[in-house]
Amino acid sequence: MGKWERSLWIIAVVVLLSALVGGGLGSRCDADSSSDNSIELFIEIMNSVNEHYVEKPDFKKLINGAIDGMLRSLDDQHTYFMDEEKHKAFQVEIKGKFFGIGIEITMKNNILTVVSPIEGTPAYRAGLKPNDRIIKINGESTIDKTIVDAVNKIRGERGTTVTLTIDRDGLSEPFDVEIARDEIKIQSIADMMLDNNIGYIRLKRFDMESAVELAGKLNEYKQKGMKALIFDLRGNPGGLLTAAVQIADYFISDGILVSTKGRNNNENLIHNASQKSTIVDNNLPVYLLINEGSASASEIVAGALKDHKRAITLGEKSFGKASVQKLFYYKGGTQALRLTIAKYYTPSGNLIHGKGIIPDIIVTPLTFQKSENESLKKYAKNKLIKKFLTQHPNPKYNQQTKSLFNQFLKSNDAPMSMTTSSYLLKRELTLKAPVVDLEFDNQLQEAIRRIRKTIK
Repeated sequence: MGKWERSLWIIAVVVLLSALVGGGLGSRCDADSSSDNSIELFIEIMNSVNEHYVEKPDFKKLINGAIDGMLRSLDDQHTYFMDEEKHKAFQVEIKGKFFGIGIEITMKNNILTVVSPIEGTPAYRAGLKPNDRIIKINGESTIDKTIVDAVNKIRGERGTTVTLTIDRDGLSEPFDVEIARDEIKIQSIADMMLDNNIGYIRLKRFDMESAVELAGKLNEYKQKGMKALIFDLRGNPGGLLTAAVQIADYFISDGILVSTKGRNNNENLIHNASQKSTIVDNNLPVYLLINEGSASASEIVAGALKDHKRAITLGEKSFGKASVQKLFYYKGGTQALRLTIAKYYTPSGNLIHGKGIIPDIIVTPLTFQKSENESLKKYAKNKLIKKFLTQHPNPKYNQQTKSLFNQFLKSNDAPMSMTTSSYLLKRELTLKAPVVDLEFDNQLQEAIRRIRKTIK
């Protein structure tokens, strides 16, 4: 390498580091002799690699690797850098329409973990569950993979398949699930009026339109004479803080909704309720459903309504993901840093992150029997649902088909209870998830049962 080229290399590294430790993030790092020495060491190592490595290194790859390594040292799986390609994929996702399998994932204890499958999607029909650990994607280990890397590998063209190796609590060993990709359309709300004028609204995510759509539904049901409300946030992985605050404000007329606490004073915020924003009457009975797939913004709303005793929370402990991320843009908005800047606290001051919201009434959902674990592995590995549908095309979901499928599983050495086999069959045949499923949803059944005791 010539002297001029070496100088350009060092200047480029210095400019990069100056941006990172100087004004690149909007505030300067604390400068001291130890940080200066570390920066000098970094430049020397980069220079040695550039001059002496056996093959000419890719400068861009080296820098991105250095950035990723720096962020990994924070030990925060929700903080990561997005280059042009990853940021483009991120922009596609937030528009609510993309090709994939339909799961929300996160890092939990440094393992790629399912937060929730989206109802009606390939992942939902394949039987993926909250807290399933994805240890391989197409045979490649997910160790040291970022969430963005994993998402990019899971997504692909419609009709193509991806194989996930799943480690699930209760199973003796991991198993593979092959899932065909499809177009994923995310709709925010599913709703209907149940018997006795019980309003049921399920919010599936917190996006830019969620608060407006929910306000419309709440006002519509008020006009219809709603006597009680079941607000369902199960499987809702979260979304925008602003949407969560707006929605909590519909139920609470006074007091703190949520607070955020960070390192900098401008990140310590308190969001208060406004009486003008209240839509739901204070005397209207409200049951809020949550489960282990309820995360982030869902936990903000659940924490607010529980602390203010504005709703009876029912279901399972929520996921426990409640840290605040902010996007910092670079290169004209083509690259971005997703950085954790604060954490959420409920109105009573309880930290949500890593702990979750414990409901007032714990009701576990339909669970598979331990004796069925081996059968469930064979069901997934041998693609028994596909074999059944090949032999019995376009079946109707009725008692005859349920019995036929149950016998089919027994004959394929995967015996299950009628309840379990019927649940799997219905999930596959119902390409468009029903608004409610009273056949298997015992949490919803319990909420309805309790409400009917309190209303006339």
